[in-house]
Amino acid sequence: MSILRAEGRLGLVSLPFPGRKTACWLASALILIGTVDERVRAAAPAPAEAETEFLVEVWGTDQGLPNNTVTGIVQTPDGYLWCATYDGVVRFDGARFVRIGPDDSTHQQANRIQCLLVDRQGHLWIGTDGAGVLRYAEGRLKAVTGHAGDSTDAVRSIAEDAAGNLWLGTRGGLGRLTKGHVTWFTEAAGFTNTSKSTWCVAADSEGRVWAADWGNLRSFQDGVFETVLSGGNLMQPLRSVHVNGTNTWAGMLGQAMHRVADGHWERLDDAGLFAGVEVTSFCQTRSGDLWVGTRKGLHRRRDQRWTTITARNGLVSGEVRTLFEDREGNLWVGTGTAGMARVKRRVLNIYTARHGLIDGGVMALREKPGGGLWVGLSNGRLAVGDARGFRPAEGVGGWPTDAGVTSVLPTRDGALWVGTFGNGLMRFHAGRSNQFAPTVGSPARIDKVTALLEDRRGEVWVGTYYSLYKGRKQIWSCRCPWGNANCAHLLPR
Repeated sequence: MSILRAEGRLGLVSLPFPGRKTACWLASALILIGTVDERVRAAAPAPAEAETEFLVEVWGTDQGLPNNTVTGIVQTPDGYLWCATYDGVVRFDGARFVRIGPDDSTHQQANRIQCLLVDRQGHLWIGTDGAGVLRYAEGRLKAVTGHAGDSTDAVRSIAEDAAGNLWLGTRGGLGRLTKGHVTWFTEAAGFTNTSKSTWCVAADSEGRVWAADWGNLRSFQDGVFETVLSGGNLMQPLRSVHVNGTNTWAGMLGQAMHRVADGHWERLDDAGLFAGVEVTSFCQTRSGDLWVGTRKGLHRRRDQRWTTITARNGLVSGEVRTLFEDREGNLWVGTGTAGMARVKRRVLNIYTARHGLIDGGVMALREKPGGGLWVGLSNGRLAVGDARGFRPAEGVGGWPTDAGVTSVLPTRDGALWVGTFGNGLMRFHAGRSNQFAPTVGSPARIDKVTALLEDRRGEVWVGTYYSLYKGRKQIWSCRCPWGNANCAHLLPR
């Protein structure tokens, strides 16, 4: 455990609440977050959009994983996450890893897990690199397929179709597991144009099974294989395919492809985002975002725009092997060399000088009648804006900036009142301004304003460090029932 220090990160904080359109804005001179796990890192894309959007948390062998190569991540109905590694399957409860197996000292390939699947009934299926398919039930692993030395025992991918059949993508071709029996779709079994070695398999909602075999992407429907993408016309090998409903994506070296409604394929990366790197995985989340993993990084597509998270942004390893969204909407990333990572939406969004404010104290906040915020700053300035950014407020000013803006109040008559801690009170209306500040020898101490409030009668109440005042266009003293005392907050009654 460690302390996350906020150095030079003074400013404005936004807390988005799930299920609401509003956000809670906090102003503070310093934000201190204590006892934060040292694995938590801020993940920023290029440009800087995700710096305030995502947190990346990483688990590796130092945190209990048996191996840092993670090839599959799934979630069972009881809420546990399951991870496929090159040294067995582990169960994760968010804090602790428990290695389940297999443990075969004479057959190391059985311990090397290449894929996982949770079927619609909640059963966990495990694809090994040489021991076939295993099923985990009632606390035990049971072998379902497997013939020592057979290439079909290297199971790289498992998918479930609408009928509940399991399709197996193996080094020896494509198979279908139905009620404990495997049917192999090979040339020896009388099928033509079939995959001799399948890297990835997926099943869509229209009854098609998709199989990527490094050089081609084939679809299988009604007993017929059809080549839909191939190295012949793309000049790039491919070995990843992902399906969500009727949407299908394929990844290859240098390109990511999407199958559109009319059956044609289009590139996702017209700008060459994936040039020179292999596209390894896809995940379309429930929010509609499309995540794409490559050998060098993680990318998100939203509203036709790409955001990139790489190793320098906190992912530790840019080599993405698998992607998975859990029930809470977190994205889990299995990497080739650094374990697994969780990409999570931030709870706090911090706004500082790079968003148009200052790297200093925010002393006042007020929502604008038409939306957005007024922000009073410790440097004596007033800013205006929203979550997209801030700028200096127009049409206000004229007071010295050696005292911070501590309170802002728009009133029903269209005026804007601005209180400072040392330079009194300003009123702006219809292009004119008035300043209320104590004169020499005056008993009215309204130079240090701490709070402003408009009551139901339209009168403005001014809380100061010394006493309480009220008025409309003029300010006069009001006797406090509790005696002279500083007024930090005013709330309507």
